[in-house]
Amino acid sequence: MAKINRAVTINGEKRWIRANTEQEYIDKAAKLLGANSQQEQDKPKHPFREYANNWFEV
Repeated sequence: MAKINRAVTINGEKRWIRANTEQEYIDKAAKLLGANSQQEQDKPKHPFREYANNWFEV
């Protein structure tokens, strides 16, 4: 059986996925997509409440 070797672009970054089956390919692609989502969630959010209170007091 032929091995799967495909290039994918995720968030503008080209990545190569190598797998033995379609299921393994999908699992690896989902892991890459999940890893990027997790990184975005880990970024600290803008503390709007703190900004608004400071603005109101000033």
